[in-house]
Amino acid sequence: MSMAAMAWAMRQELSAIPKMILITLADHYNDETGQCNPSVKRISIIAGVVQRTVEHHIETLQNSKLLTVTERRRDDGSRTSNQYDLNLGSKPNSPGGAGVNALGSNVKSPGGAVDAPGDEPASPLEPGRELGIEEPTKESFTAVQDSLVRKNNHKKTTEIDQTFRDAMRERFPSLSDLDERIEEALAHKAAANYTDLQAYVRGWLRRDAKNIGPPHGPNGTGQAGSPEGPPYVVIPKEQRLPDGSLPPSPADARRIAEFKRDAEELQARRDAAAARREQVP
Repeated sequence: MSMAAMAWAMRQELSAIPKMILITLADHYNDETGQCNPSVKRISIIAGVVQRTVEHHIETLQNSKLLTVTERRRDDGSRTSNQYDLNLGSKPNSPGGAGVNALGSNVKSPGGAVDAPGDEPASPLEPGRELGIEEPTKESFTAVQDSLVRKNNHKKTTEIDQTFRDAMRERFPSLSDLDERIEEALAHKAAANYTDLQAYVRGWLRRDAKNIGPPHGPNGTGQAGSPEGPPYVVIPKEQRLPDGSLPPSPADARRIAEFKRDAEELQARRDAAAARREQVP
């Protein structure tokens, strides 16, 4: 790989695919030997395009005087990968933006001047052009890195104050023991994984309110902003299961009882079969 060739390729003003192909060729360029002969298949794999697209854009790059393609053959006459000679001395190319077009007429350069036929196209990357862009330095890179670290370390509001509690009490009127639920949420081990405790507690209360009724709405019925809706039965905490969930409905209770009965009968048959096998001499 040649750093000079890579820098030259990246300065060329090309569209995405031909520029990627040119950078791939520069990546295979050897400063000492001048060799640059990757296969079309390898270029297509690195550039992420089909081989026919690679061949098309290499021809375009050759017509733009950015490289020269030389066909190579083995001793037995069979073809092998081509040799690509990069025109590293060429100025940055600006396709379709300056110089003389295919009809030979004058076109404006990026600076607004008109180039005479046959002149080199003016490029905003030529030496002497003021772009107003500073070269990156170690200090500027460190400053950007520090700003990203500060952004990632920014802590959101985590205080569970009385204002937050009052807002949650208004939002979840069905939770009569809201303070206890907040303390239960803060004592849970999952609280250590959150930087925004208010969002964490809000989600905890929303889940609890969903289990016992709508989280908000007039008189605890219906959805927010809707005075109508089916009435909900608020089940007191002492009537809920130890984990805080609702007890099963009568239909669910019947299904659970049937399942337990079937399981007991199946286990009894298995025990009887095992006892008969033990009695067999």
